[in-house]
Amino acid sequence: MFTQQKKYVLALIIATSFLQHRTSVLAQSSQSPEVSEIVATDSATEATTTPPPVNLQPLSLTLSPPTLLLETDPAEPVSSSFQVFNNSTEDEYLQLSVLKFTADQTGSSPILQEFEPEDDFKNWLSFNEERFTITPTTWKTIQVTFTPPPSASLSYYYAIVISRQSNPNPGSGETAVVGAPALLTLVTVNSPFAKQELQLKNFIVTKKMFEFLPVEFELTVENTGNIYLAPIGNIFINSSKKSDVGVIQINASNGLILPGSTRTFKLSWDDGFPRYETQQENGKIVYDSSGNPKKKLSWDLTRAQLFRFGKFTGHLVFIYDNGMRDVPTESIVDFWVIPVRLLAVAGVLLLLVLIGICLPLFMVIKKLLRKTGTTTKSTKK
Repeated sequence: MFTQQKKYVLALIIATSFLQHRTSVLAQSSQSPEVSEIVATDSATEATTTPPPVNLQPLSLTLSPPTLLLETDPAEPVSSSFQVFNNSTEDEYLQLSVLKFTADQTGSSPILQEFEPEDDFKNWLSFNEERFTITPTTWKTIQVTFTPPPSASLSYYYAIVISRQSNPNPGSGETAVVGAPALLTLVTVNSPFAKQELQLKNFIVTKKMFEFLPVEFELTVENTGNIYLAPIGNIFINSSKKSDVGVIQINASNGLILPGSTRTFKLSWDDGFPRYETQQENGKIVYDSSGNPKKKLSWDLTRAQLFRFGKFTGHLVFIYDNGMRDVPTESIVDFWVIPVRLLAVAGVLLLLVLIGICLPLFMVIKKLLRKTGTTTKSTKK
C-alpha cells in the first residue's frame, strides 16, 4: 500500500473537481477515448523485480473517467474500468495503491487518508494489474473489481493513486516533490437501511444591494442520509415587473455530497449591463495582492438592453432523489440592483439641463421686468 518516504513529499493532484457525478457507470466505456492496449513484454515483466529507470520529468497522466461510481448488492462482485494516458515522451513505469477519502469542511474537496487497522473494506477493491508500463502517448485500460462480503452495506469511498514505481533520489538538503493523480471511486452496496436525504441549511445573497452585476448567491446543503447524493435545480431571478429574467443552474458539475457532510455552492447572476468581469492577461486570470481575481467594469453596448434596476428576488428550487421519488426544496431571497454612480451622473446631467433651460428663461424674465418697470416710471411722469 501507500508508504511515506524520507525527503519525499507526495503531492496528490486530483485530476478533476470533487466528485463529478456520472449518470451511468456502464456508459463510461462507450464515452472513453479509443484505447491502445499495452501488451506485457519480458522487459515489462522484469520491471517488477528490477528497479525501472528513474524519470526526472514531472508525472503527466490523464485519467478517464475522472470518477468511478459502482453499485452492487452484498456478496455480489462488480467490475468497471478506467484508462490512463501517458502525456509524456518517455515510458512510464507505474503502480497502483489505494487510500480512502472523506470530504473537507466545505464539501468540495476530498481529504485522502491511510486506512485504519479496522478498515476491512480496504481489501475489497482489486485490479487486474497493479504494476504496469505505458509507452508515450498511449492509453492503458485497468480493470477494477469490488468484491463485498455478505455483511457489506451502504457506501465506501476509495482513492486509486497512480504513481511511479521509482522516484528520483534527491540530493543532500533537497526535497523531491512527486505528483500522483488519484481516481476517486465511490461504491454503493444496496441495503434496506439506505437513507437518501438532503437538507437545505442556508440560502443567501451576499449583499442586499448591488450597484452592478454579478449578484452572488451562496447555497449550503447537508447530506443527512447515509448515501452520497447530487442535488440539481435552478435559481430563478424575478423582477417586480417580469418573471424569469434570469436562470442560474446549481451544481452544474453534478458534484456529490457525502453522508454527514455539507457542501456550499457559490453561484452568480451576471446577465446584465454594465457588469463586472474577471480580468485576464494572455488567457490567464489576474489576481490582486490578496489572491482574489481582479474585476473590471465592462460596458458592452450590445448588452444595453440588459440594464438592471430595482428590486429582484432569487427563487431557489433544488431537487434530490430519495430512492422513491424526487424531493423538491424551495427558498426565496430579495435583493436590489441600484447603479448609484449612473444615477449620480444622470442627476448631474439633469441639473445641468435644468440650469441650461432655466438660466436663459430667468434672464428673459428679468429683462421683461426691467422693461416693465421703466415703462411704469415713464407713465407716472
